[in-house]
Amino acid sequence: MNTKPSISIIGLGRVGKALYYSLKEKGYPVKSVFSRTKKDISEYQGGFPEDLQSLGKLTFVTVTDAELAVTAELLALLDGDFSDHVFAHCSGTLSSSVFKKLKSQEVEVVSFHPLKAVTDLTKEFSGTWFDVEGSTEGVNLLSGIANEMGARTITITEEAKPLLHIAAVMASNYVVTLLKVASQIASESGLNEQEASGALLTLMQSSIKNIEAEGVDKALTGPIERADITTIENHLDILKKNKAFLALYKDMGLHTVQLSKSENKEALETIERLLQ
Repeated sequence: MNTKPSISIIGLGRVGKALYYSLKEKGYPVKSVFSRTKKDISEYQGGFPEDLQSLGKLTFVTVTDAELAVTAELLALLDGDFSDHVFAHCSGTLSSSVFKKLKSQEVEVVSFHPLKAVTDLTKEFSGTWFDVEGSTEGVNLLSGIANEMGARTITITEEAKPLLHIAAVMASNYVVTLLKVASQIASESGLNEQEASGALLTLMQSSIKNIEAEGVDKALTGPIERADITTIENHLDILKKNKAFLALYKDMGLHTVQLSKSENKEALETIERLLQ
């Protein structure tokens, strides 16, 4: 007997589509899918549910953040008994309280955000962390589903959610930006930017492997960790012609000084002054 809850998905963007494929692969019965754009899948039932009976026991509302509150209000107007339904959204910054209209129906609500860079090609969440927040029953249900998908969960408070999202943006999105900027700096020497990007990506991956093997506190390498004043001075002099690159280099450098385990404290203090 299949004890997995029936699933509905409202909004089939990147995250909604990734959940659709991942949950189906794990044997969850997808009852219905709703999207403004017609989808060529058997479970597609239109743009929006007409009644509560068309929804599964667990509904993922994977619309944009700006549409979440309005969507919840419209769902709350559906006729039927909400008592055995769970509604989840996957916003990184909004908490389960955005479903307050649904909560008034005494329904279980939860936020279930993947700490993963989801693209159009994403079809599974193995190894992914989800931050989960909301009603106890909803959190327990989604935590179990995450486990079946090969993922793990962090149960957080409503207050912690926006701070975690800021951290996620910095750890994910800004890594892409950092690689782009680094590639542009390298290309100013005459190197092909695409080739430079490939070489620097390999370097970034080696740093990630060092973090995984030794932890953040022991993974740092480079001129600041070596307390190499001369190299830092040379970098700053070269970057003077590009104020944006110089400002980013200095800001990242100041944070890196705080990570350094170099015993040459006097040299680190000099580097810190140079970067300020």
